[in-house]
Amino acid sequence: MIHSVNGVVQAVDPHVVVETAAGIGFRIYATQAVRAQARVGKPLRVICHLHPESYDLYGFVSEAERSFFELLISVSGVGPKIALKMLNAADVAAISSAIASGKDSLLARQCGVSAKIASRVVIDLKKKVGLLVGAGGAGNDFSDDVFEALLALGYSKKDILRALSHPSVSGDTLEAVVKKALAVLARS
Repeated sequence: MIHSVNGVVQAVDPHVVVETAAGIGFRIYATQAVRAQARVGKPLRVICHLHPESYDLYGFVSEAERSFFELLISVSGVGPKIALKMLNAADVAAISSAIASGKDSLLARQCGVSAKIASRVVIDLKKKVGLLVGAGGAGNDFSDDVFEALLALGYSKKDILRALSHPSVSGDTLEAVVKKALAVLARS
């Protein structure tokens, strides 16, 4: 199995990085983070997952990102394209936090997947991700409302998810949670 590709970037397009290593050109469906690092003619190391059914390569910036991708595709109905779409919409910590909090509607909105897929991901992975996130990252009851409020203020989905996953963002009232989330957003 292919673990990683260390080579020279030949091309970058909206979904793929083409990299040449040892005279072989590898077409890698890459996350946004990989594509942001890729510069034509420059060396790049991409952590890979070889999908056994299609023999497509999927590329990531870290082992953690690849492991989370593999966790996502273990869910029935979540293929590699949907998992890649989710990782492009939000980072691993933000998706983990949404799953651990059981907020499938929040996950669906932020990652752009159907409510059915988001619900299945939450049901199948809540225990596994909950162990990774820990008790402090479980979120709060206001996360859907806070998400909508911050989205209306013009913040990106990815930034909002990151703010909601921050340990300091909690409180007894919606206003308190929004204020803390705004403070986190202002710092980043």
